[in-house]
Amino acid sequence: MRLRYRKEPSEVKKRIGIVPQDQVLDDQLARRENLDFHARVYGWGKKERMKGVLKLVRG
Repeated sequence: MRLRYRKEPSEVKKRIGIVPQDQVLDDQLARRENLDFHARVYGWGKKERMKGVLKLVRG
């Protein structure tokens, strides 16, 4: 399957794994803010981010 980043950035990002060498959490941000930031990087919409972040924070 061929994907074009400009047309489908979220779909491309879903298929690419990122393994950082260093810590990826910003120690200046709260847990919820860190999760929200990374969800934004992957193109999650506001409602999707809120639901996903709350699910992870609450356990």
